[in-house]
Amino acid sequence: MRPIKFRAYIKSEKLMTEVIRLDYLFENHICIDVIIPGKGRYWNNLNPDDYELIQFTGFVDENGSEIWEGDIIIVDGVDFYEKVIFENGAFVLWSDKDHISRLDGAIAKELKVVGNIYETPEIKCGIVNKTKIMKPKLKWEISYYDYNGEYQKHIITNDCAQAAIAKLHDCKTLIEVVQIKTKI
Repeated sequence: MRPIKFRAYIKSEKLMTEVIRLDYLFENHICIDVIIPGKGRYWNNLNPDDYELIQFTGFVDENGSEIWEGDIIIVDGVDFYEKVIFENGAFVLWSDKDHISRLDGAIAKELKVVGNIYETPEIKCGIVNKTKIMKPKLKWEISYYDYNGEYQKHIITNDCAQAAIAKLHDCKTLIEVVQIKTKI
């Protein structure tokens, strides 16, 4: 079972802080207890419009950093930024191409948190410059069902990985993308 933790982004302070206590008082009214450095502890003195409440997913990335709702992540070696959102009772990864995949422990180990939508809004979801993140001269194995329902399996190199993975993000039948560990 995952630990239930929250943090809050205080808009006026442009500050991310730990939530010490959280109370649901009545319909649409949540009180939070936070500490703002230099200003002290706040309990119920914050208007709900003044902060964003953010939930811990229960997962850590490849570096051991906690993954939170609103975090912007990148898959190890893939040229795509995605953000973590909570939708339909689950944490999912969302990109600007409406690609959604469920976040789980196996996927989390291949992710790297690179920012969040509050403190680093300049990082946009979607395809990024592949030279910054693609590992040179690696092979990828991609398996999926094509539009005719036929199983397909291809081995590609980084030279064509950006286009192939971006195209497969539109395909609803993607099975897996696996990085082959041997260099070519």
